[in-house]
Amino acid sequence: MERVIDFIIRFMPQAITLISALVALISAILARRARKRQEDLIFERLRHDVDRTSLEWGREAVNTLSEAEHLLRHPDLATTAERRRDLLPTLSALIDRGRMYFPNLDPEGKGIHKEGAFRGYRPPVLDGLVYAYCELVEIDDPRPESADFLCRCRRLVVSELQAHIDPHTRDEVVERYDTRRDKYRDDAQNVAASLKQELSARRSGAQFESNDEDDAR
Repeated sequence: MERVIDFIIRFMPQAITLISALVALISAILARRARKRQEDLIFERLRHDVDRTSLEWGREAVNTLSEAEHLLRHPDLATTAERRRDLLPTLSALIDRGRMYFPNLDPEGKGIHKEGAFRGYRPPVLDGLVYAYCELVEIDDPRPESADFLCRCRRLVVSELQAHIDPHTRDEVVERYDTRRDKYRDDAQNVAASLKQELSARRSGAQFESNDEDDAR
């Protein structure tokens, strides 16, 4: 018994040091896990805020495009021409506000001499608004094909918004759009390219440049 007591007394400092180290290690692990949970919570809140504000922007964009389409389908309305003109600054502002949520693609590869928000290629969701703006600017005598064109622009915007807020996406908030699977992004860009080609053919005087020179409006 005395030997056991002597052994404990002899190695007590080392045991205390070891136990203290283990406690410190466990505390550090628990603190790291708590910090990770807190960071995840902050990230989810940021993502929620981004989705909420971008969805509010999207609702306004869709409403504006829908109103423009309605006006083109009913040119007999007394205020149609005036209201169409009123929609132009609204669309222009929506396009620039949309850049907060949908930054241009490949900003380092195109238009590097421009302001930061205007470098690169516009994402298709903004193409829909830009082409609708160009169509409205050029309209003198509204026809059904103009309304159909705006309808396609609106559908492109809606589809891209749906992809943006898809809860199943695994991309991070800032990089989510750029890292979408190539197939879906290519499909959207093909739709935007088709709208651009049709606009160019039907509205030769439309004042917009190619997508790699993002100065439309």
